Amino acid sequence: MSNRGIAVVGVRLLALYLVLRLVFLVPELVTHWSIPTGGAGTRVATLIVVALIAAFLWFRVGTVVGWILPARTAQSLEQEDGIHERQAQALAFSAVGALLLAWTLPDLVLHGYLLYREWRFVPVVASLDTNLVLGASTTLLRVILGAALFFGSGGLVRLVHHLRRAGSG
Repeated sequence: MSNRGIAVVGVRLLALYLVLRLVFLVPELVTHWSIPTGGAGTRVATLIVVALIAAFLWFRVGTVVGWILPARTAQSLEQEDGIHERQAQALAFSAVGALLLAWTLPDLVLHGYLLYREWRFVPVVASLDTNLVLGASTTLLRVILGAALFFGSGGLVRLVHHLRRAGSG
């Protein structure tokens, strides 16, 4: 793998990080949407800008890496036992999954406790607090995404590799 390959992995990792931050910002937007302070428009604009930046970093990774590291500076870093591109990508995806799981654990414990406490007194799902259900659902989604990234990083690397090669044939 060359230093450009490692830069591609780094830029894609940054794009994944931004997408994960979007996952964290959406529930906050939904929760604060009904507050009449007028801040919802700013939050929506922030979400759109972050989504556009993440999409640009993911789909135009070659352009971004070209700005960071011109082609003439590419060096092969691969030795006989060196790390290969797919291994580096799998490691990066697993790192993002572990980060997401680590960030989610406190929310998982909190929402689990709150749901348990509410469920003891009100065993009907329809009468649970909407914000509590939304927060618990978002936390569960984060756990699923984190586990999928952490444990399914090899499959994600194969999917990215296949998608990259899809238009070249």
